[in-house]
Amino acid sequence: GSDVVSFLERCMASAGADGASKLRCFKCLRAWVAIVEVPGEALAQSPLLQGLFVAISEGTELSDIAVSTVASILRKYCHRGEPGHAAVMTVVVPAVVGLEPVFRRASQEEDDELATGVARVFIAMGEAFSRSIISEPNLAVAPKVLELVLLASSHASYEVAATTWHFWQQFLERVSYAEHQGSLQGDINRFTGLCQQLALASLKHLEVPADHPRPCEVSASELDEEFFYNRRDIGDVLLKCCPLLTTAHVLTLIRRSLEAAASNLVTGTEQQHRENQQLGLQPVWRQVEALLFAANSVAEECSFTSSSSDAHVAVDYIFAVCLRLPNISVLLRQTVTRVFGCYAKFLRFNPQKLEPVVLYCLETLELVPPIGHTATIAVLKITEICCKDMM
Repeated sequence: GSDVVSFLERCMASAGADGASKLRCFKCLRAWVAIVEVPGEALAQSPLLQGLFVAISEGTELSDIAVSTVASILRKYCHRGEPGHAAVMTVVVPAVVGLEPVFRRASQEEDDELATGVARVFIAMGEAFSRSIISEPNLAVAPKVLELVLLASSHASYEVAATTWHFWQQFLERVSYAEHQGSLQGDINRFTGLCQQLALASLKHLEVPADHPRPCEVSASELDEEFFYNRRDIGDVLLKCCPLLTTAHVLTLIRRSLEAAASNLVTGTEQQHRENQQLGLQPVWRQVEALLFAANSVAEECSFTSSSSDAHVAVDYIFAVCLRLPNISVLLRQTVTRVFGCYAKFLRFNPQKLEPVVLYCLETLELVPPIGHTATIAVLKITEICCKDMM
């Protein structure tokens, strides 16, 4: 292992400006790290490590291989109790943290390719430390590790942010499982602030992109495939935030965002909104639809204890907004109809809302046949849960 490191150092030194030779060196290093236990002390002292981070920072043609090599190193040497592992992590962790300015610069310059590469490094470090963060409440590096992944989740581009959702799904699931099993070390509330920031960051990436083809005419099944699955992942992240924040807290965050987003949409007439869209103004409905999608994502974790509970207040507001929205988007109407089906149990405690809600669903069958199946499912759920109140 040490001989390989020395050999690769000589190859890199003689490569000069030859990018192809450097690429082969990094590929060779990645393969050896993945397959063989390269002595940690030799790797930690090698200029190869510095070369990897320089390649990532500069965003050259070597960036991709450098990112995957650093990720391999983080996965292989994350066991700090193993001989030589601590030496590698002592060098690599500060170097990863040092990429934060690179990520921020890439974000400002809208260099999504570089931002995605750095985000992958942040995620690899998060994966390397995730179990330790859960089991060691006083782990000094924990806040920074999670902060960097959250920074990537907050990126303006949903393509960059999308690289983080799988990490959060696994991490939050591990936290909830450890808490359920009684093996979580420290107070679970240490993750509350993180989950709130994550929930707010994820809400921003649920909006249908402004450049999506025929945005007002598409239904959920016709959305861009990548965006469709990205939304599903975000919904799952929000759902996994619920055990740590409570579903009522997540719904309250959604309600507060909805208050600002829906104010303009519910006041104008349908004709005014259509005219605004023809003039090229950004349709307000996209943000409202995204927040309603978020509400649907956490419905299965929601319960109602009283009319004054936070969950009841939030859903009551959501229903009130849904019933006032103009019919200007197929997707918006479909998501509203899903709200009524997902929160049918809310109607058991609010039978006065049954008539307008059922009417809305039946009108959907007539006005927008392509999403009739969504309306049918909603009516079936409402009928099943509220059958006594409907008789």
